[in-house]
Amino acid sequence: MWKDYEDWYYETYGKRVKVEYSSFGTNEDLYNMLTLGDEYDLVCPSEYMFMKLMDEGKLVPLSEHLYDTSDENNYYARGISPYLKNIFDRSEIGGESWSKYAAGYMWGVTGIVYNPEFVTEEEASTWKILGDPKFKRRITIKDNVRDSYFAAVGALKHDLLTDPKFKSDPDYLKKLENEMNDVAPDTIKAVQDFLQDINAHFEKIKRPDGKLAFKLKDTGWQGDFIFSPYYLINNQRYGIYWIFSNKAEQTQLEQKYITIDGIGIGYGAQTEGNATTWPFMQEKGTGSVGDPHELTRYAKKGGSFSYMFKVQPGKKNYLVCTFLKEDKGKTICIKSGFKKIAAITLNYTGQDEKYTLEFEIPHSLSKKSEVRISFMGIKNAVSARLCSPVNT
Repeated sequence: MWKDYEDWYYETYGKRVKVEYSSFGTNEDLYNMLTLGDEYDLVCPSEYMFMKLMDEGKLVPLSEHLYDTSDENNYYARGISPYLKNIFDRSEIGGESWSKYAAGYMWGVTGIVYNPEFVTEEEASTWKILGDPKFKRRITIKDNVRDSYFAAVGALKHDLLTDPKFKSDPDYLKKLENEMNDVAPDTIKAVQDFLQDINAHFEKIKRPDGKLAFKLKDTGWQGDFIFSPYYLINNQRYGIYWIFSNKAEQTQLEQKYITIDGIGIGYGAQTEGNATTWPFMQEKGTGSVGDPHELTRYAKKGGSFSYMFKVQPGKKNYLVCTFLKEDKGKTICIKSGFKKIAAITLNYTGQDEKYTLEFEIPHSLSKKSEVRISFMGIKNAVSARLCSPVNT
């Protein structure tokens, strides 16, 4: 798709451009990367995030040519809905209109997805469903500050917002806007309590070190979940992994697999790190290609990529790699320095699209708690794709 765009741009404007595309799970993911120093020519966040970026002076004005309706290639300026254009023109941050820094990409409403076999249309017609005891632990909410906050406000203010007197007020739309944008401290506290109650199986606990921590109730898990600020994503690895098995298999798996560290392949600096953030991905030679959609990375011909992994000194350590079935016949060479860990040609014949292979890390590489491991093709060929996650 991007190659087509690059060709179109050259044919239309006579300039060569190279598109490098990155995707993020949430607006906050993008904001964290900008805070860490990443730079982009164009970003595509939701409206509340570009408002924040405008307020913090992190954006530069769009080209005036974008709004030139005489250019038949300016599809945005020539085709934007007058309704949306009015919103961008009249809405301001610091005395400047949204349209100076942002253009609309898509718009819509926040809603509820439900299974009519278990939930009635009436039950799903109100945000109060989020707190309905009938659906306790059977409902979830999008991991998005804007959507979850507004949904909670709608649930908490349900009676007011649906009151006939309120809805018939001549200034109804303005009052509705004020209620839904209520960020008073008491409202924020009420929303926080409401959303936490949805996840009532998490119990907040006190720790001697003062860290924010939770106990997971209604399971056999005995440990603590420690809160880690999201901007430390590259410094602290975290995740929840479920392995479904019978009791005998569970015991065997617990003895065999103790995940020390995991890397989200393909995301770029967000999970693969860079020169200053864990796991400190490096590329050599012609480098590698990461795909944030497939969550894969492969070494180019004559190239390689590597990460730092945590290991347990003095114990047996394994590298667990995920590969794609369709890469059968391709090769992967795994090294640490000059020490070879594995060099194989993929030959999987099973039914799964993805599968894992386990490689023992030589004892000589486990003398320290961290080790750099490199991936490349055999004899400098293009390597097989490595998939997320890769664990030690």
